[in-house]
Amino acid sequence: MFRRALAPAAVLLLAAGCSGRANDLDTYYDDPTTTVEPTLVAPVAAPTTPVSTTTPPPTTTTPPVDADAVLLTDDDLAGEGVEQVGSLSYTPLNCAPDASAAWEYPSGSTLDQTVHVLPDAAGRVAEMRETGECLDTDGTTTRPDLPELGDDRFGWCFVGPTDRGCGAAIAKGDLLTVIVVKAGTVDRASAAVVRIAPLAADALGRA
Repeated sequence: MFRRALAPAAVLLLAAGCSGRANDLDTYYDDPTTTVEPTLVAPVAAPTTPVSTTTPPPTTTTPPVDADAVLLTDDDLAGEGVEQVGSLSYTPLNCAPDASAAWEYPSGSTLDQTVHVLPDAAGRVAEMRETGECLDTDGTTTRPDLPELGDDRFGWCFVGPTDRGCGAAIAKGDLLTVIVVKAGTVDRASAAVVRIAPLAADALGRA
């Protein structure tokens, strides 16, 4: 009877030894696969520099004025019967030209043209009415003006010891063109300037 009572306990101890676990009956049936979830740390964003959305204003460049384009051509002057020559017969006073050309008539009369690039060319024409600047270097006497050519134009005639003739100054924007005809008489010079002044005015539109 004593041996039979011990048999169940021996079986229980044998089973516990073969399991590989401690003989703690309170924890024997705990789940051995329990895992700990890692704590995730949110990445810290690097500081950013704000991007400017302001668009810089566009730059504009004013194209240069082509003074040579304003010079009269042989075609412009075909009705005058002139031939182009190498040098001017006069020099503008205190107003060096940016472009110039000269012609001669079969009679020996001359036609000179100078083109000046300057701000407020019409204002300079008004000054010419008052002072005669850029018009005459010979000390000649100013005679009555040519027929009215407009606010941006000025015509005049002169008689001097050796020269006589007429001229016209015509302005448009930053351009001033001056034509001078020297001839044997003021009347002939005046008639030539009256014919040529509209041609010179039209040529200003080519710049």
